[in-house]
Amino acid sequence: MSSILPLATFLLAAAASAGAGAIQDIEAWWKNRLQSFVTSETSPLAAVASYYMAPGERVPLAAGAGETRAKEPLSHGVVVKYTGGGFELEFANCKGVSLDGKASPSTSRIQVPGAQDVVKADGLVLQFSAQGERGRVMVFRPGTEKQTRFAGFRRFPADLRYRVTARLTRLEKPQPVTMGTSQGLFKKFVRTGYFDFDIAGRKFRLYVYCPEGGGKEDLFLPFKDGNAGGETYMAGRYVDVEGGDDGSYTVDFNLAYNPLCAVSPYYNCARPPAENCIGAKIEAGEKAPAEHP
Repeated sequence: MSSILPLATFLLAAAASAGAGAIQDIEAWWKNRLQSFVTSETSPLAAVASYYMAPGERVPLAAGAGETRAKEPLSHGVVVKYTGGGFELEFANCKGVSLDGKASPSTSRIQVPGAQDVVKADGLVLQFSAQGERGRVMVFRPGTEKQTRFAGFRRFPADLRYRVTARLTRLEKPQPVTMGTSQGLFKKFVRTGYFDFDIAGRKFRLYVYCPEGGGKEDLFLPFKDGNAGGETYMAGRYVDVEGGDDGSYTVDFNLAYNPLCAVSPYYNCARPPAENCIGAKIEAGEKAPAEHP
């Protein structure tokens, strides 16, 4: 008897092996995401406040206290000032002050350029970024009850029908788009193209965007499917797009995740525009959280 497998049998075995590997990749992705949520000092589950600041504005924080916004006169805590090009921090009786993991040579005043810099002081973790003309300060207190008791993500079983290789149809003229956010604000993007899908008997089109001023490969794909408000999060979900060397893209809806505002009210998440609100039910990826703000 020949030891060489018939071609059809070989291809089936190879497909099964590839499928098993893809399932393992999906499970590993969610495991890593869970690990980040329950251990990271800047996990959304550890967020306790968020401030948007105009240039010149000062915000007093109460380090380690129950309320993160202090009342003047400040005797113990942190004062943050947004200069327009960065942040200035003043400390009052704070211990363990560090910037990006390095102890600050001054425990009274430090300069923070922004761009996701992290400052620690008296049990608080502060993260800074520029949001258009305003600065944003995210305040975290690691080890909150929400973080330590987080049981994991509710999601659909992995289904490889929802993992597809697709071609991006680019628009000849990218178009500006303004998306509403979970905090009643607006974010600006540029519509760059779209994918057409035919998955599990469902045909639908989803557009992709890049942040205004971002590169054309910084693809953002928000969507809201026919299960929204039921099995999936009412405000929609996001899925990352992975580009290939041959110009194709992998879109894996098994990795579709809820925006951070699904677990914390302190995030300002873009809502999918009407063109990406579809009737098709995408029964893959993360479901609506059991409890959300």
